[in-house]
Amino acid sequence: MKKIYMIVSHKVTKAMRWTIDYLSSFEENIILIHYDKK
Repeated sequence: MKKIYMIVSHKVTKAMRWTIDYLSSFEENIILIHYDKK
């Protein structure tokens, strides 16, 4: 089953990188990331 994840953040953190790495390890996942500088 395909899943779409949307992440909005002001800065990149280690925890966010780990989460993105984990989610991107599944081919069916789609990850949308928006960085908005504060």
